[in-house]
Order: sequence, then structure tokens, then C-alpha cells
Amino acid sequence: MFEFYGRLTRARFASASAIRIGLFAASVVGFPFLLVALSQASGCQSIGGACEVVELLGATAFKPLAFELFVFSFAGISVRRVRDIGLPGWIGLFVPFFFAADWQFLVTAGAPWTLAFSAGILDLSFPFFALLGLMGTAILCAVPSGTAAPHAEDSSGRAGSRASEPSSSPPSSIAVSSAARIPLRTLLVLALVPAAIAFKLGMSDEVSFWLALMTMSVTMFLPTLAVYFAVLLGLYLVVTRRNATSSGIVVLALLPFADWGYAQWSTARAHEREAREIAAIPTTPVATIPATLVWQSSVGPGENAVWTIAAIQHVIEKSTLSHSLQEVERPPDPKHVRYTKPTPVASLPDEYLLFKLGRESGYANKSLIYAAAGGPFELRYVHSGQDDLVAVWYRAFNPRPSAMPLLTLLGWYRGPNTTTAGEIAASVAAFLASALPSSG
Repeated sequence: MFEFYGRLTRARFASASAIRIGLFAASVVGFPFLLVALSQASGCQSIGGACEVVELLGATAFKPLAFELFVFSFAGISVRRVRDIGLPGWIGLFVPFFFAADWQFLVTAGAPWTLAFSAGILDLSFPFFALLGLMGTAILCAVPSGTAAPHAEDSSGRAGSRASEPSSSPPSSIAVSSAARIPLRTLLVLALVPAAIAFKLGMSDEVSFWLALMTMSVTMFLPTLAVYFAVLLGLYLVVTRRNATSSGIVVLALLPFADWGYAQWSTARAHEREAREIAAIPTTPVATIPATLVWQSSVGPGENAVWTIAAIQHVIEKSTLSHSLQEVERPPDPKHVRYTKPTPVASLPDEYLLFKLGRESGYANKSLIYAAAGGPFELRYVHSGQDDLVAVWYRAFNPRPSAMPLLTLLGWYRGPNTTTAGEIAASVAAFLASALPSSG
């Protein structure tokens, strides 16, 4: 099972991989029945909560072991199969590596929720890498043996002596065998082009391409390269082989791209739902803009964006920690001189706008992660003993995947949740401009 020497033919590899996948699938499907047997044998039903403990102990003992056996058992056969193709055997280690990358999904599949909870796994993403492992397995089952490896194998699958060829073999047999080989190196070089383009488009212009490549080669570039290589290989097989196996490989290779397209669509739908949710909040427009705005925020810049509203002459900073009030006068030239010295004030005026930023807003959801420049922003009009909601806006951190499919160990790359003070100020300015009358 764990032998790394010799070579393995397509038929032997297909049989060995099918047995391993079948046994692991059987362990997933049959594990709930094993838990039922454990519960009945232990008699835990008579003690409240005891069965959950028995299930957790059984899952902790069995599921990681089954996963480890599955992954490590693929290492030997994949190395030997790749060597039989005519490539360096270490390339075959990518197949178990892809399975191992989705350990959270594969370990918890079929297990009680307590196993994931105890391991700190709170969310499971789509098993991209398990799919890549299956695609790699299918590819190794389809690629014929290379001309450099026409060795016979004994019953253990080890490489034996070179198979003898009849003296009557036509001289063109070597050419035919060479033509039957798949140009894996050429396809790999071609796959580098779209992978590098996707990597460049996904990275910020402020980050050096080569520095990002060195630091993220394993977590981002190699998974992306595998995705594009699988597509090119599938298309090549469809064009040159035109059989059911080739069609199956190209379908598997296109599944990640279908999921990327679905992620684009679902994210756009989520943004639309969020916009409808905000639009449904009842608000009261302001007829006249008061001269004072109270800025309430425990963290976050953007206060200078208030000066884009010409009617606002005073900003009172309201600290949520000390409850102190500091007033800032409008600078003479806000475009060039944005700051004036704050002075303490004893109380708020009778009429003012109240701007709440971030977690200070009553519409902030503690369980939701917002975009760095996504607020929430809440604007209220306080006057004559009334407190009217003028406008509210927020944007949860749910960006679309990058323009080209860029795969990471955590799923499709969507960019970091970072921003600058200038971007926050621009977001605040746009919010105030849309919430307040232009005549102000």
C-alpha cells in the first residue's frame, strides 16, 4: 500500500484508486450506523447527554484515522503511476496533497456536529481540493504509459525487466508510442500563462508580483495552476482522444470554473438583497441641513469628509468611552487645511445631525463582518425633542471573486478586507451627499 518504488500501469492504478475511494466512501456512509451500534452497546440512552459523548469519542478515534489512511495510501500508487508515465515520481504527491488540503471537509463528512465543533471548525467551504484530487486521479487513470517506461510488472506491481519486443516489430512503433504520449510539460507551461495572469490581476498594484509569488506560491499559485492545467489537459484529451474518459476529465476540470461563476452570481444577488434590505428601512428626509453635526465613533477615520457638505459649520466629536464633547470649527479652506484645534463644549445644541459610524450604529450586526469602508453609516436628525432616522447604509464583507479564477487554500480569492483613510472618507462623503439635500 505504501510502496514508492517501481511503476504502476493504468489498469493497476485505476483498480487501486477505486478501492481506496470506495473504502473511504464506505467509511463515511457507514459511520453513522457504527455510532448507533456504539450507543446501543454502551447503553448511553439511560444517561442524559451520554450518547453525545460516546459519539464524539467514536468520531475522534475513527474519522481522523480513516482520513489519514486514505491520504497516505494514495501517495505510493500516485508516485509509481506518474513514474510510469515518464515524469518524476514526486509529481504524484500532488494527488494526496490535494486530498489533505480539504481535511476539514473529509474528516467531518458523516460525523456528528460535535466533532467539527470540538476541532474549532465553524464553517465548511466547497471541497475544491478534494475535487482536484479526484481530477488528478482521473487523469492518471487516463494517461498511457510513457515510452521511457515499457517495463513489465510482477504481481506486486514492482518494475521488472524490460519487456521483450518481437523482432518483427515495425520500426515505426516507437514513433507511434511517442505520438500517443500526452505533452504534459507543454500543457504545464501553457497553464502557467493564465495562472500568472489571474495571479497578477488578483493582487493589488501596490504589492510586488514576484514577492507575492514567493510568499503565496503554495497557498495560492499552485492551486490556481492546477485548475488551469486540468482544463488544458481535458481539452487536449477531448480533441485528440474523443472518448468517454476524456469527456469525463474535461467535465471534472470545468466544475471549479462553474463554481467560480456561481460565486460571482450569488455574490451579486447578495448585494442586491442587501440594497433592498436597506431601502426598506423607513427614513425621514431633512428639509434644511443644520449647522452642527455630531460625530459618534469609537474607531475609524473619515471625519474630514463632513466638510464636503457646505452647510455644516461645526462638528462635535462625541467620545463613546469618556462621554466628552470636543467641537471642531469648519476650516477656512477644507481642501488644503482640513484640521482646526478642537475645543471642549459642555452640551449639544438643540438641533443637530448625529452621525454614527461602525459598531456605534444601531444597525450594526455583531455577528456580521463588514467591509473596511462599509460602515455601517447611520445619520439621524435630532430636533425639538425628536430623533429621526435620515439615512442608513452598510456593506457586509462579501466581495466578488477575482476577475479570473484564482484559487487559494480557503476557496476563491476575494481580496483582503483592508482600506485606507482616504477610501473611508470618500465612502462617508458619498453617503452624506446622497442622504442630505443638495441645496444645503
